[in-house]
Amino acid sequence: MSHDFKTATVELHGVNTTDRIVRPYGEKNIDIMIDRFADSIISGRLDGDLPTFRDAAVASEFAWKCLENAAVNGQPAIGTLDELDQIHRRRRSMTNGYGLLHQRKGALRN
Repeated sequence: MSHDFKTATVELHGVNTTDRIVRPYGEKNIDIMIDRFADSIISGRLDGDLPTFRDAAVASEFAWKCLENAAVNGQPAIGTLDELDQIHRRRRSMTNGYGLLHQRKGALRN
């Protein structure tokens, strides 16, 4: 993903194709959320469109559970081992570009 504060670009790299998605930057309206938060502080009353502290606590707890689960069980896999092998072969043959994994000195290569 990249952005220039006007446009956000996301590239999804697959084995055979790359999808490029371009959207206006700032669709989450961070500036509006900040204004509502500031107004809430000044008025002493939380704007109804803002998340509550309880929402944040529940989201944080859920995120920690996901992280702990991934640490114990490994990250979820998407695709097959054959597709992963195709990706590795493609990356080994790349000479330059996004998605190219650079080898560290002394690292073993499959």
